[in-house]
Amino acid sequence: MVARSKIDILYGLLGQHKKGTAEYRYFNSGDQFACTTIIKSMSIEVIGKGATKKIAREVSAERALSVVKQNLKNKSAISDSSPTKYVTCQNQEEKNNGGGVYLMHVNSWLQTYRRKPYYDVNNRKNDILLKMRMFVPELNIDVTFEGEAQTLQIAKQICGQQAYVHLTSNGFISQDQARIPSINVVDMKKTSRRIPFIQAKVTESALELLNKYLLTINKHPDKVPEDDASIVKPIELLPVNHFDPKSEIVSSKLACEGPCPNWNPWASCPISEGLWYNTTKETVSNILYRLEKRMVKNNNLPILAQKDKIIETIKNNQVTIIAGGTGSGKSTQVVQYLMEEFIDTGEGINFAAYVTEPRRIAAISLAKRVASERREKLGTSVGYCVRLDHSFPRPYGSVVFCTTGILLKRMHSGLKGISHIIIDEVHERSLETDFLLILVKKLIQEGSSIKVILMSASMDTSVFSSYYDDCPVIDVEGKVFPVETVFLEEILSKLCLTQNYPLQCLDEYIDKRVFHLPIQEANYVIEKIIMRILKGTPKGSILVFMPGWFEITQLKEILEKNPVISERGTIFPLHSSVTKEEQNKVFLPSTNLKIILSTNIAESSITIDDVSYVIDSCRQKEAQKHQNVIQLDTVWISKSSLIQRRGRAGRVKRGICFHLCTMDHFELLPDNSVPEILRLSLDNIILQIKALGIGEPADVLRMAIDPPQESNIDEAIMSLRTLGAINDQIELTRLGSILSKFPVPPNFGKAIVLGTVLGIGPIVCEIMSMISLGSPYSTNESEVQTKASVGGTRTSDHITLNKDPTHAEKFASALDLKLPVLALATRVKSQLIETLRASGFPDHLFSENPILNEPSQEVLDLLLAVLTTALYPNVCYVKDKKRVVTIDGSLAIFPNGLEVDHSCLLVFTEKIVSRNSICRESSVISSIALMLFCSRSVRCVGKDHILLDDRFHIEMDANIACKIVSLRPHIESLINNTCNVCLTSDVLSEEEFMLVDLLIELCIT
Repeated sequence: MVARSKIDILYGLLGQHKKGTAEYRYFNSGDQFACTTIIKSMSIEVIGKGATKKIAREVSAERALSVVKQNLKNKSAISDSSPTKYVTCQNQEEKNNGGGVYLMHVNSWLQTYRRKPYYDVNNRKNDILLKMRMFVPELNIDVTFEGEAQTLQIAKQICGQQAYVHLTSNGFISQDQARIPSINVVDMKKTSRRIPFIQAKVTESALELLNKYLLTINKHPDKVPEDDASIVKPIELLPVNHFDPKSEIVSSKLACEGPCPNWNPWASCPISEGLWYNTTKETVSNILYRLEKRMVKNNNLPILAQKDKIIETIKNNQVTIIAGGTGSGKSTQVVQYLMEEFIDTGEGINFAAYVTEPRRIAAISLAKRVASERREKLGTSVGYCVRLDHSFPRPYGSVVFCTTGILLKRMHSGLKGISHIIIDEVHERSLETDFLLILVKKLIQEGSSIKVILMSASMDTSVFSSYYDDCPVIDVEGKVFPVETVFLEEILSKLCLTQNYPLQCLDEYIDKRVFHLPIQEANYVIEKIIMRILKGTPKGSILVFMPGWFEITQLKEILEKNPVISERGTIFPLHSSVTKEEQNKVFLPSTNLKIILSTNIAESSITIDDVSYVIDSCRQKEAQKHQNVIQLDTVWISKSSLIQRRGRAGRVKRGICFHLCTMDHFELLPDNSVPEILRLSLDNIILQIKALGIGEPADVLRMAIDPPQESNIDEAIMSLRTLGAINDQIELTRLGSILSKFPVPPNFGKAIVLGTVLGIGPIVCEIMSMISLGSPYSTNESEVQTKASVGGTRTSDHITLNKDPTHAEKFASALDLKLPVLALATRVKSQLIETLRASGFPDHLFSENPILNEPSQEVLDLLLAVLTTALYPNVCYVKDKKRVVTIDGSLAIFPNGLEVDHSCLLVFTEKIVSRNSICRESSVISSIALMLFCSRSVRCVGKDHILLDDRFHIEMDANIACKIVSLRPHIESLINNTCNVCLTSDVLSEEEFMLVDLLIELCIT
């Protein structure tokens, strides 16, 4: 008798309990295969590894089977033991009393073994669905528990009770040791009020106008029974009915018509004058041929040996993959080979190629390099296009290097005239790159003849080849000189930093000092390495990889204070906020030793010829979505990134690379980073899908190499519905159409439209442009004094630079290299205003206004209310001079302190997570703004006691709060109608003008 496989057993068990089927997905994990078993109906996802795909699948299925059995057992145990008290929502008070204690014991067990649960929150119309996931290494499984309740706190307690049953049934928690005491409701109230009351103020004039408006629209909210409300029996004040806007008709815009006569593909318009106007194919071919013969060819790169094969393969296949090692020349040569081939064969008129790069500095530097190799000026046959800057070449026989975002934007107007798309550094798997790969696949499926080339130095070619129907792969060897690799244990030993430790204690020392290495100690080690290099005779520049701008500025200050380094070296920060002119200095020769401090911007694509030394912090900033909040985490890089960084030291000569991680830790690093499509918000991508008219978001995103989870797609759709960008039928609205054109996230775009409706459009555009480009502030010891001298008050970091143009210059001067951000922000502001004008908003809304140039306190209050809509849910409560409590209940700090009163609410730009959670750029806001525009939950929990987002306790009359939140549907209607009015040149109604006045009055504190 043949034993049944775990796969068959799992299939039968799922069918028996009507749980659907399991999905299996494969990927490579080093020298093994890995298989992920996904059971969507039970939110289970486990991984198994093996020497073959079959073994990996069997291991994964076996682990999934254990999780399924345990979950089914848990549900049965919960149902048998307490059908009403903990599982259903029939008795909130009883559930609240016991659930909190169960959660306490679970948390105690997790803390004892230093384990961390992960939560996924799904806000629904009338309740919250919370999923709690934790890994149990003793069972080698992930277990997931679900809680459904009206408040997040109660949902978490339900999960805690389920987790308790699981842990006790498996013997991890002794029931004798964990006897459940009783807790009364008073104790629960005390626990929930860790954040004191915040007083909400509504002026008499605002209250009078509010009552008048509600009377005008014949709306009379019911009286709130405050005496019946409590923490455990809250009364939701947000209206159940919401505004559902009409959809806008959108036809598919995804099209690609190849090159054609008298058409400029870069400007997307007919050629109406000049050399190329109304020229025949023969004339164009002759001109291009004569120009091409003047070019000097580069014959020193390894890729030359594969030139004929590359040309022939691309000619015979629609998609080609080129895996070129570091220094092979793929980024500069492949497009030149294709261009030469078309021109030499008299087909130059039929060649126009886009080459996408992940970063603007790479696009610009590669365009300049290729133009230099061809001995011609930039803009002849080679050009570039990045945000707010471009240099277009001739319309025929030419190439444009661009960022991925630029090509995605171009997709909205079609790709008429384009023959080739080359996607470089495809291994980075940015959100935009994965979306571009989907669109390219759809183009091919719809019959486009466009040629596609994927290139990278470190990608898994089998994954991309299978994604494009087993397309051919060309491997090109790189040209890399030997690089000596030095890991941290050797660095510490050579620099005598472990002299006070016995040799046998080195591993323990490294564990303590390295895996949790503070940035100050990392900077100290880097400084010592540079000093050691300077003791000899350096034969090249030093490239230092740091996680972000904050770490770069800190290290720069330390190195500049070192007399030896400052005398013999010149420090060059390399970051996206640095001007093009400053970035160019990195590539030029220097009389002093060049010390380049860079983020992963220098990891690939760009080549700094004279680098011989690389110092790698082995970390990077990575955006993560955590409980609906995007935060920047400092994380360890992957093995592929580490190898890429090491290769920077061996491009032109022998080099040395210092990695600030141990050899053992290197072995633990993942092979590749997690693709952004699996960890970032999908709001903007789904908005673009709807604007392009290419299908349902879920169907399109399932085409990705690594499809995102359905829950992430649903969450993004819900977010866009809340914004009013799509309606309940998941169709694009007029507002959504406008938001899709903004070069900023959808929530920023909604704030811009709202600000324009309220008459402060230009200043909102200015603030949003600044935030979208990244912080203009440099976090250092002098930041507080600098802000005080420039802005006077710390109540709003976001407004400080917008009070007077001279302040911006003064502030930027104090922070040295941050002036480029301010200059670029001015151009982004103009771009945002032009987008509004193109959408039909009248010019008078953006004309010079003295009131906005020197805004009053009332205008600033209004601006802060609009700012709240852009940054929500980045909201926190001030606990003391440095610490705040964020909306998810976690503690965070402002390292330079807060010059604001305690017991107030702030919005902040971003949260950076390393050893501590650090918030950047804050502004004081009012609770009224949260009620009007943002809060997902507004509940009455007692007399004059309002609870916002299950976190912030507000002292105000519940009936007034009810009237304020009843405006929500009317505000959404106002914004949507304004967008439609701009399109039809109609005017707003009298009631809508009254609502605008009311909102302005309510926002004034």
